Amino acid sequence: YQNHAHAMAAESTQDVSCRVTHDASQSISNNSTTKLAFNTEIFDTDSFHDNTTNNSRLTIPEDGKYLVGINFMIGGTSGHVNVGILLNNDKNIGLAAIPNVSGASIAPTMSIIADLDADDYVEAAVYQDSGSAASVSSTANYTPIFWAVKIGD
Repeated sequence: YQNHAHAMAAESTQDVSCRVTHDASQSISNNSTTKLAFNTEIFDTDSFHDNTTNNSRLTIPEDGKYLVGINFMIGGTSGHVNVGILLNNDKNIGLAAIPNVSGASIAPTMSIIADLDADDYVEAAVYQDSGSAASVSSTANYTPIFWAVKIGD
């Protein structure tokens, strides 16, 4: 019998993630799509986001599979509300539709898993058709929130 010591390598997990918000309400015009802006980083491990330049974007730092999501509250709508996650400005890679909201505030949350390349960017876009402008409200650490986290290669 020989005594062999086997060292187990510690499994390393590198956090590659970002969560951003905005500190003011944002108006969504009637019958139009608006990309949400985000001017505050709750955390950003790998420079996904810039608070001033292209602040609607989360730019992917490395190839992989990512969980991307959006949560926001919009008030006073009486029509449809749609939220989409856009890839590189124009490709819709996720869509959630909330039909005929009757004047109440709603807080849609949507997330997707996407295989993304380094330097791809994602944006959250909101559409509403209530007949007049509606506001995405701002509450610290609650609305709006946009996030991305790498979950695999």
